[in-house]
Amino acid sequence: MEATSLIYDYLSQSGFGDFVKQYELQPVTLKVQAAERTLVDKLYALTDYYLAGTLAEHSGIFMTFTSFCR
Repeated sequence: MEATSLIYDYLSQSGFGDFVKQYELQPVTLKVQAAERTLVDKLYALTDYYLAGTLAEHSGIFMTFTSFCR
């Protein structure tokens, strides 16, 4: 995933590319976790909490999971 700043966007569109280079405002590449991976992690956590009998104590994760599935 590539991330830019509002300043970069403005300067690039306004023809001030030299400032972008001078102040090193170029976009950066970010490594982010895929949504599917996050879903699998949450499922494993829910399973662990269920098996341990502590699902009620972790209701926030359950709410996150149910909103993700909608």
